[in-house]
Amino acid sequence: MNYRGKTLLTGERWVGRKEAALLPRLKKLLVELMDSKKGMRRNFPLIKVKRSGCWEWGGVVTQFGYCQMSFNGRSWLVHKFMYERLVREVHLPLCLDHLCRNRKCCNPLHLEEVTLGENVRRGNGVCGRNFRKTHCPKGHPLYGENLYETKEGYRHCKECGRNVCREWARIRNGYYKRHRRTHA
Repeated sequence: MNYRGKTLLTGERWVGRKEAALLPRLKKLLVELMDSKKGMRRNFPLIKVKRSGCWEWGGVVTQFGYCQMSFNGRSWLVHKFMYERLVREVHLPLCLDHLCRNRKCCNPLHLEEVTLGENVRRGNGVCGRNFRKTHCPKGHPLYGENLYETKEGYRHCKECGRNVCREWARIRNGYYKRHRRTHA
């Protein structure tokens, strides 16, 4: 692990007070990893400490952008491994959320235990973006009397729904045929 050219095992520099409290446990973990069956050189590449405080993993990255490692014959997601070894175990139904939004980060201070639903709502995926919407594309508010929620949890704008029904009624009743201009 590097921070401005010094390794976290031997270096004196650190990022902050909260992370300094993790230093003794981190050093113990790194020594344990070096003494493990296959050794640290192969399975525990350098972690780069960024100015943002993120500990970016320099090893294997999955297709989803999360970092992966092998320890004692088991495959681990690196952020979960570091959190469980340095802070506490994560029990179901909770999962870890990257507060820094950097999937390569394995800094336990950038992780928070939340439910899967909360993790999805905080994310940048379709569900998270839709959850944070306060108005429909036409500008109507998506709350209060104007909000319709389906059994599946989808949110719809009632005013837009009424406008669509009116438009279909006009089409069905032949409004456009009667008012169409004919070019002679």
